[in-house]
Amino acid sequence: MAYSPNNKFLCVGNHSQNIYIFSVAHKYKPCKAIYKNKLAMSSAINGIDWSIESDALRTSSQAGEVLVWSINEKGGRDFDTHGEQTIAKKHWVTHTIKRGWCTEDIYPSGEDGSHINDVNWCASKEYIFTGDDWGQLNVYRNPVRLNSKAGRKKKRGGDAPGKFYRAHSEHVMRIAIDGDSADRLFTVGGQDQCLI
Repeated sequence: MAYSPNNKFLCVGNHSQNIYIFSVAHKYKPCKAIYKNKLAMSSAINGIDWSIESDALRTSSQAGEVLVWSINEKGGRDFDTHGEQTIAKKHWVTHTIKRGWCTEDIYPSGEDGSHINDVNWCASKEYIFTGDDWGQLNVYRNPVRLNSKAGRKKKRGGDAPGKFYRAHSEHVMRIAIDGDSADRLFTVGGQDQCLI
């Protein structure tokens, strides 16, 4: 779930590959639904990001695909056939999609991509946070690129690869950032059902 920055819409994605947009001003009346079709997601939705202008939405699925949607003032949507170019041009409020240029090296080597459960960045976009199946909150400098100082692999014995904090006994399902800074983070555990 993600609210648009202008607070007009709530976007909800689910495991049956549907994306719904609700109007906040009209008591959460559905605006449009992006139903499964040849242009929609092929797997469960696991990431939703709004552009700062609230006129575009990018979504990701468990299959690793990323699609971009143009959103009009009434909550109507169209598939954006220039998605890759739109992603590069737009400024995004959050970064919950797991695949992308700035999150290339968040995955441990030998891992299939399913062990990272949540991704987000702070408002300044200085840090990227991930929650994983090992109960860890991982903190990186943005971008996390292969062989960069922020990435997991050291650059010729360079700086440390990031910070890793273990707090949950099981997987970390969600990360929330309080306000514009990264001074306070909240994590939600899976099996342990804890909010830290």
